[in-house]
Parts: sequence; C-alpha cells; structure tokens
Amino acid sequence: LSGKRPFHHQDRKEKARMIKEDPVRFDGSAWDRISPEAKDFCSQLMNKAPHKRLSASKALHEHPWIKKASTLHTGVDPAEQMSRHLEVVDSLQEFARAEDVKKVALEVIAFSTPPNMVEELRDLFVKIDADDSGTISSREFAKAMTGQPGVPDIASSNSLFNAIDVNASGEIEYMEFLG
Repeated sequence: LSGKRPFHHQDRKEKARMIKEDPVRFDGSAWDRISPEAKDFCSQLMNKAPHKRLSASKALHEHPWIKKASTLHTGVDPAEQMSRHLEVVDSLQEFARAEDVKKVALEVIAFSTPPNMVEELRDLFVKIDADDSGTISSREFAKAMTGQPGVPDIASSNSLFNAIDVNASGEIEYMEFLG
C-alpha cells in the first residue's frame, strides 16, 4: 500500500530472519497517508502465527477495510445485468450447442482477445459470481439466466450450465464463460 517492502535487506538470511521474527512496522512518511483500517488489514495478513493470520477468504469477505471499499456486488442484480447483455445470453447458448472441438477453439480465441474487449464480460462474470469464488456455481448461473430469452426456467438454465461447463467441474470458470 505504501510502495515499500515490509521487510527488506540485501542479505537473504537476514531478510528471512526479519520476516520470521521482526514485527510489522508502518514507519515513515509513506505510511502517513494509509488509513488505520488498511494498516490493520496488512497486519492481520502478515501475522507471524498462522492460526491467527487472516485467511484470504476472510480478508476478502469480512475485513472492514475491504468491505467498505468494495463495489463488486453493488448496483443491479445479475439477472438485470444479464438482461442488458442479451448478446452474451446468445453467445452462451451458441457455445453450449457447439461441438467440443469448436468449444476449445472458442476458448483459445477468448484467451487471445485483447483485455479492453473483454472488460465488460469480466464485469458481468464478477457480478454473477456472488460468492467471489472466481467461478460461477449452478445456483449463481440460474439466478442470472433464468427468465432470459431462451432460458425460461431452471431446467433450461441447468441444461445450459452443464453444456458450458466444458470440464464438468460443476462450476463455470472464467475461460468457459468467455468461450
């Protein structure tokens, strides 16, 4: 947050000792502009005792500094957002109907698409991924898709979900969503 490493030394052994033994300090003018909540966040993530250290999941979902700053799941709900992007609904349905070889080709194309072109899709994916797991569950997918054109009910949503879930993991990964 400050642009400074919490533990730095030219000697690797000394640096390792500092990481293991020295307390985390927020000294210097670089830390003056950092809020107490942000410093607490850093302290909890760098706790020396693993059982007391803040887990990544708790950091993202429970720490006040992140919760206060996050705007990921604000605004319209996923179903309304999806209804504004009917071309995505059409693309997902087309992907679901595609042969396996074509699905792989579409994933390769999606992977090589410039970031600025997929930003809106990323935002939609994040909106649908309500639990911030990095994947879309069948429940999250159904909430966003049921009632969209061509997806009148949960059975249709589940069928579409299973067709898009190329690796049959039970979750739609980002690359599958882009496919």
